[in-house]
Amino acid sequence: MKFKVQDKQNQLIENISKTTVQYDYMKLMIVRGSSYHKNFIINCERVLNVKIRNVKSSDFSVISPLINEWWGGRQMSDMLPKLFFVHFHDTSFIAEKDGVTVGFLVGFLSQSNSNVAYIHFVGVHPEYREHHVGKRLYNEFFNVVKKNNRNIVRAVTSPSNKVSIAYHTKMGFMIENGDKEVDGVSVFSDYDGINQDRVLFVKAID
Repeated sequence: MKFKVQDKQNQLIENISKTTVQYDYMKLMIVRGSSYHKNFIINCERVLNVKIRNVKSSDFSVISPLINEWWGGRQMSDMLPKLFFVHFHDTSFIAEKDGVTVGFLVGFLSQSNSNVAYIHFVGVHPEYREHHVGKRLYNEFFNVVKKNNRNIVRAVTSPSNKVSIAYHTKMGFMIENGDKEVDGVSVFSDYDGINQDRVLFVKAID
C-alpha cells in the first residue's frame, strides 16, 4: 500500500508541474513524511481538478450570491455589477471544479492608459484558499496582459484588508506611496470618497 500511495503521489507531482500551480505545498508534504501522503493526494487532486475559463454574462447570476457568502456575510456584491460580466469576457476568469465555481477574477485593460491593466475584484471559495486557485487566476490575467502588449497591472484595496495587502505583496505587487500611513502601510486618503482611504498596488509584468 505504501508503494501505491507513493506512486500516486509521484504521478500527481508530474501532472501538477505541467500546470501554472506553484507546488511549495507539495514539497512540504513530502518533507513531513508518509503520514501526510493521504492529505497530500487529496489536496493535489483538488488542485488538478480545478479548471480556469473566461467569464460569460450568465456567470453573474452564479457569482453575485456567492460574494457575500464567501466574505462571511459582508455586503460586497454591489461592488461587482453585471456590466463586468457583459463587457470584460476576455480579461475575466472563473475557476471551476466539477462545474462548481470555486473562484473568480474580474479585470480589464485600461482604456485611458495603453500600458496598464487593472484587477477589479477577486474571490476564492474559503475551502480553496490554500490551493493556489487565486494564483492561477492571477497568472491567467497576467498572460492576457502580456498578449496585449501591456506591462503594468494595478489593483486597489482597503487599508483594513490585511489579507489582501499580504497576498498582493506576496504576488509581487508594490505598494505605491500615498499621502499617509495606516498601521505602517502607505495609503491614499479619501481615494474613493470621504473617509474611503485605499492602498494602491502596482506590478510590472515582464
